Amino acid sequence: GFSIMHLFRFLNAFDQDVEIVVKTTPLSDSQARTRVVAL
Repeated sequence: GFSIMHLFRFLNAFDQDVEIVVKTTPLSDSQARTRVVAL
């Protein structure tokens, strides 16, 4: 498999910052989710 740490090191090697944000799920959502966003 491909670990998350391996992905982070790969991105950092190409001068990409990795930011992880943990927040409370809004009451309007029925469940929590995971998103990956590239800016």
